[in-house]
Amino acid sequence: MAARRFGERVCAFLRNPRKRTLRIVAAPEDQASVVQMLRLIEHAPDNRRPFFLYEEPFTDETAYFDGLVMKLADDAAQLGMPTLRLPREGDARSRAALVVARVAEQLGDGMLVGLVPREAPPEGFARAWLPLWFPEGVKLAVLGADGCDAEARFALELREVASFIKADPLAADKSPEHMIALAGVELAAGNREAARSGFVAAAKLAETTGDARVAEQARRAADALAG
Repeated sequence: MAARRFGERVCAFLRNPRKRTLRIVAAPEDQASVVQMLRLIEHAPDNRRPFFLYEEPFTDETAYFDGLVMKLADDAAQLGMPTLRLPREGDARSRAALVVARVAEQLGDGMLVGLVPREAPPEGFARAWLPLWFPEGVKLAVLGADGCDAEARFALELREVASFIKADPLAADKSPEHMIALAGVELAAGNREAARSGFVAAAKLAETTGDARVAEQARRAADALAG
């Protein structure tokens, strides 16, 4: 569900010629899935826009954007493009933007540049990157960036998770652990009474199956919600 929703938002962004910048929102543990989904979209039959995804962690601005220059040059070479002339003047961000422009000029049909560092970047790490000049057809996607034209969020909706678990065809024969998981989802969604009832039911079921450890765990969770 999270991947489908994320993919739909990315595709809508790519189709909209007025949208140039995309804010990607994802927890650190989901960032590998974000990159995987972007690669699937890139290789879809109807996509003509190459994706240049940069996953290196952000250390300092100069090292980061100089690394982006080298990644762009390497990816362009793998696409069979002529060797890029790498700029020496300007700061690291400006040099990276200039290389993007040179790649875009050779491609002609547009491109997506994604800054998706594997480690959580500092807040505002790309704030000065997004307003730089880029040719028409260049789209930018940045993890956690502010002030973008669009947003794609890779996240589970707690109520959807609860509905999914409740719709489990084995719901009539849930294990105590399964019931505890469902009660935890209810609690995270703010449904305290439903969560307490779920923990109580899990404790009773665990008692009937002789699992004293799980019964005690569920009972403690129910007692914590009793007030």
